[in-house]
Amino acid sequence: MDQCGRSFKASTGRVVALVLILAFLVTGCSSTRLAYRYADWGIVWWVEDFVTLTQPQKQQLNADIESLNNAHRY
Repeated sequence: MDQCGRSFKASTGRVVALVLILAFLVTGCSSTRLAYRYADWGIVWWVEDFVTLTQPQKQQLNADIESLNNAHRY
């Protein structure tokens, strides 16, 4: 086997190892934790798709969502 063949196998092995490590790190993150972390954005976007809120209503919605998130996050 020539030098190029060994070099290709070594670099391919490193890439595969790196991809596996990254896959384990990504799957190790809790999807529930991730959902709670970004739920406030999703809720606001979802509500704004259906109704038009005044500024006081937006402030109240954000306060209510923050209160709910704080209760569930910790």
